[in-house]
Parts: sequence; structure tokens; C-alpha cells
Amino acid sequence: MGFCDNFIDLIKSIKCSVLGEAVQTMLRKYGVTDAYDQLKAFTRGKHITKELMHGFIKTLDMVSDEDKERMIALMPESYTGLASMLVQKYI
Repeated sequence: MGFCDNFIDLIKSIKCSVLGEAVQTMLRKYGVTDAYDQLKAFTRGKHITKELMHGFIKTLDMVSDEDKERMIALMPESYTGLASMLVQKYI
């Protein structure tokens, strides 16, 4: 694997890791207080890929199938989290 391949993998990992916020928020909706720690334990030492995030989402027994589908449908390119709400609130 060359430098370019490693760099591309790194960029993909960074992009997918942004979806961790959405997963944590959804877990908190279901009363999971250690959402950050659960996601961190699942992803520690791994390149965060779309497949890895989807695998984690599928293990969440407390989350409804509908909410799992919503999380799986998220794309790093279009996910903005709470940004638009925060802009409206504070600007």
C-alpha cells in the first residue's frame, strides 16, 4: 500500500468518524449515558469505516429498527449535526 492509498484511507476514516456524534446522540435518546465510551471501545485502534459504523449500529439492541436505518442512511458528506440549529440560535 503506497502513501496515496494510506492517505485516502485516513481521509475516509476521518470522514466516517464524524458520524460518531450522530450515533452518540441517538444512544442518549434511548437513555444510554455512556454512549461516548461504548463507541470508543468499539472503534479503538481501528480505522473507522462506513462498514465499521454500520456494524456498531446493528449491535444496538435498544435502538429501534427505524432509528438504526436513519443512522445507517447518514453520509459524512451531508451530516451537519446540530450546526444549523446552533447557528440559528446564536447568530
